[in-house]
Amino acid sequence: MRGFRWTALALCALLLTGCAAREEETGKELYRDITGMPGNTVLLTAEGRKIPAWRYCYWLAYDCDYLTDVCDAEGQALDWSGERNGVPLTQYVKNQARDTTVLYAVIENWAEQYGCGITDEDQTAMEAEWKSLCARYGGEERCLGELAWMGLDREAAGAFTADYYRYGKLLELAVTPGSELYPAEELSAFAESGDYRTVDTIFISTAGVPKDDEAALAEKRERAELALSKLESSAAPAEYFSTLAGMYSDAGREDCPEGVTFSPGDGRVSGAVERASAELGENQWSGVVEVPGGLAILLRRPLDETAVAADWFDSRLQQAAVSAKVEYTHEYEEIDPAAFYAALTSAREQL
Repeated sequence: MRGFRWTALALCALLLTGCAAREEETGKELYRDITGMPGNTVLLTAEGRKIPAWRYCYWLAYDCDYLTDVCDAEGQALDWSGERNGVPLTQYVKNQARDTTVLYAVIENWAEQYGCGITDEDQTAMEAEWKSLCARYGGEERCLGELAWMGLDREAAGAFTADYYRYGKLLELAVTPGSELYPAEELSAFAESGDYRTVDTIFISTAGVPKDDEAALAEKRERAELALSKLESSAAPAEYFSTLAGMYSDAGREDCPEGVTFSPGDGRVSGAVERASAELGENQWSGVVEVPGGLAILLRRPLDETAVAADWFDSRLQQAAVSAKVEYTHEYEEIDPAAFYAALTSAREQL
């Protein structure tokens, strides 16, 4: 569930991209003011865990902001009478916020089940992160102001950060052989069903080279062919591949020094890499392959089972969230996303 790893860091991302400095520390009062509900009002219950209004409202605001950004990018205004994926837009965004809220509830339940609570060491680390963030963006007052614009205070932001820590601990269990969460009997079947592969790459970038600059493009291909010839003449090509990648790759090597593990269609690599890697057996390499932004030589490495276990865990977590028993309150049913967002936008203008 790669999306969760990104979502869990959304608070820091929003602090980075927020508006100008805000001094008011209104925090969760923002949602109370626009909904008339105290922040601790229970809106729904997921697998027995009560969800307070401020948590759901944060994700509803987040998803409304996202839809607004999408519409802005398309040069259109947000039209609440429309649909998305065949669902009325108001229901769609309400469902999205619910699904994320339920996911966090499942993480908290699992953390309790598997003994992944927040320790004193975690608290110290979170405190250090908060101080670092404040120093980076002009002090605590600035950070609190940005959180207030999102309808949060430091306590609420800390709750999300704690969930990120819980998730990390659960994930660590899932990729540790012998742990209670490790998929010892399920991993092979999961990897096979997803056609998982681990592929390393020597990448020669053609970014910035005009398509009609034949000389420059020929130079790039010559560089790729030289790397390929050295690979093929090596006494131990698979072992020598990393050295060649360090010598010849123009970009991206630092992000994936041991290659990328992916399931075709998951978006982690291009279609060209997916197709070329399908023809390779373990420790086999390709010729020079044209990929988006350049040329590549691929090596199919032994499957990285740790990466597969991480995906298995994310998949299981998502399934648990989708199948979770959710009970709704009257207050939840009464929420109108269009009216909520209009009130939120107006209230933000006063901050």
